Amino acid sequence: MLLTKPSVVAASVLSASMAQAHMIMDHPVPYGKSTLNNSPLAADGSDFPCKQRDGVYDWPAADEMNYFETGVSQVLNFTGIAVHGGGSCQVSLTTDMQPSKDTIWQVIKSFEGGCPANVDGNLDGDASTPDPYQFNFTIPADFSAGNYTLAWTWFNRVGAREMYMNCAPITVMDSAAQKRFVAKRSSYPDLFVANINGCTTTEGVDIRFPNPGDVIEYDGEASRLAATDAAACTGVSTAWGSSAATAAASVSSTTTTAAKITATAPVVAVETSATTSSVDNSAAITTAAAPVATMTAGRPNGHQQNAVATTSTATASSATGTALSGVLSGACSPEGSWWCNAGTSFQRCANGVWTPSQDMAPGTVCTAGQSSDLTISLAKSRRDEQRMRRRQVA
Repeated sequence: MLLTKPSVVAASVLSASMAQAHMIMDHPVPYGKSTLNNSPLAADGSDFPCKQRDGVYDWPAADEMNYFETGVSQVLNFTGIAVHGGGSCQVSLTTDMQPSKDTIWQVIKSFEGGCPANVDGNLDGDASTPDPYQFNFTIPADFSAGNYTLAWTWFNRVGAREMYMNCAPITVMDSAAQKRFVAKRSSYPDLFVANINGCTTTEGVDIRFPNPGDVIEYDGEASRLAATDAAACTGVSTAWGSSAATAAASVSSTTTTAAKITATAPVVAVETSATTSSVDNSAAITTAAAPVATMTAGRPNGHQQNAVATTSTATASSATGTALSGVLSGACSPEGSWWCNAGTSFQRCANGVWTPSQDMAPGTVCTAGQSSDLTISLAKSRRDEQRMRRRQVA
């Protein structure tokens, strides 16, 4: 974590004006940026997840889209001054592009203490003041390329017991420098939920998450961190959320800072400008230096089938279901297959029926047709097309 010496306002003088200067995620650029406010989630959880509101899942402008390579450090930073003495945060991912209360999140990093700042109370400034503390996270290499929703959640140390949550759409791309696919971990922990569901965190301490995952960062003062045997929250949850089942359990004392590999990964062949490497049961190694930005969408788990960065295409008439202007409806098979409509939108066969059509992320296209994997690539600009025509003429 990078930081400077900020001015600190004592916790005892947290004023009403600070209520208008809570924290908001600046990067990754969140969904619905124009309608997102900096307040915590509602105490009754009615706006969980992602601060439900009109325009909650509006995508950022094309020039603000979040494109992240696996294995590459990414920046997490904020705007605002009401850091409430810091606290503990998590970064989580889901393949749901419009998350609901039933969405399953997978935690990729936990910050226990000092997030979103390591101070006694609040910072000087106003709601537009950048937080001088900067954090980092990495998309693990065992997450398949494709579109995800990223969530930042925060449990403040000082003040009312609250939960903050901002969400952002991200497009994950396989790292160009990645030559070999690593083994897949069996699972990632669920998102910790508290203060909106009947389970309440203790004020004055940086909580330890009951299931922080393998990647944990400690950025606060050791004296403020909850005891290793302390419950993350107390009370009986009356709603959704993972905290009811896990918070009262013994808190994990894991202190690793790098991911542990415990299961076998699917093998993905990366398409390059020169050749496509073959797939075997151990690992796939690319042989060309400049791979095309080709991605295979999917959800990391211990049972994912092998996937390749090429697709077999099909027309709307050959896909199971009734095609209406390229959008499929009705029964479908095989389960888990994808339908790319003209490169601009996609659907998936889930529970035997086609899901509603979703637009591709700005600046990306998919390979048209039905296939077992959704292949995503960066859209060619007009300049690229003009260059291609000139080369063909030459």
